[in-house]
Amino acid sequence: MKIINDASKYVTFTTALLGLVGSLMIILIMTKKPFSSMPRSIFCVALAIIDILYLIYQLMFASCRIWFDTYPGLVSRYSCKFIYCFIWMAIQLDAWLIVCLSGERVLAIFWPLEVKGLVTKKRVKIVLPIIFGILMLWNIEALYRYDHVIIGSYKQCTGVNTWLFSARAFYIKDRITESLKTFIPVPLVALCNIAIFIKLYQIRKHRSELGASSTDNSESQRINVMIISMTVLFVVLLAPSSIYASIYGLDTYNDPINSVLFQLTLLNPSANFYVYFISGSLFRAEVLKWFREKVSQKVCQRSTLGPGHETQKDRGQGQGQSDIPGTGSTVMSETSVVVSVVT
Repeated sequence: MKIINDASKYVTFTTALLGLVGSLMIILIMTKKPFSSMPRSIFCVALAIIDILYLIYQLMFASCRIWFDTYPGLVSRYSCKFIYCFIWMAIQLDAWLIVCLSGERVLAIFWPLEVKGLVTKKRVKIVLPIIFGILMLWNIEALYRYDHVIIGSYKQCTGVNTWLFSARAFYIKDRITESLKTFIPVPLVALCNIAIFIKLYQIRKHRSELGASSTDNSESQRINVMIISMTVLFVVLLAPSSIYASIYGLDTYNDPINSVLFQLTLLNPSANFYVYFISGSLFRAEVLKWFREKVSQKVCQRSTLGPGHETQKDRGQGQGQSDIPGTGSTVMSETSVVVSVVT
């Protein structure tokens, strides 16, 4: 048990750090053409921003456990309240943004001609604040409910029974929260993917019957592969936690099984960039193009100096000046005086 907990701290730190770098790259690439003109890129950027905030917290969490043997919720009462509210909302936002991406792909594949009028950048910008507002209102009660409690000789950040939140209310609220986080989004995304796979199979079969190539290398198809891969990973990583939580509940600090499930859940926001890069040829091309541009800029900056360019130190040494600051010019002037006297 102790070995698993100790290993979990370092795995969490490493996974969150890699995920943070990847999420920053997603924002960088998705805000550039050709992705910036696509409405779905707004969902991807919003998802990356939420992932960054969540992964920063996980880095803080792992760092506190590694170096201080505590966690951020114990720093103060306000950190206890804020963290629970933020974590719940971030996980739920992450799940529902993936639901939105899956739904957009369903529309694009089943109704390719109508999707441009149905899913526009303006409508996406309206949907995002609505989702955020609903989840914020649902989770804001954590600011009131959670507080520091002394249990035995240890201080813990946990829910407090009040006249507004009884034990029964806790149970109902937590079940609904878990539903918003996994129980509802995971089946929805799974159903969307099943529908997409069936439709793509039908399209592929129809193209084969017509004698056309069954391979589609269009931009839309490449986007389909990238988004579907990400949503499939979401289902694979969160389905075990969803099933286990529905039976036993989740307590990531005490149960070794929950520690493993937590690591799978953490992979969901951490792996998006790497899934995009591996499965999305268009995304991969833009990432490699960005790296090539950065490398070429560095090369150009160095080449502008030219092969004959010398630093002040090199010029001084080439003229026989001393390396000691202030002595080179003195030596040269004294030499000039001696030469003039001799002549």
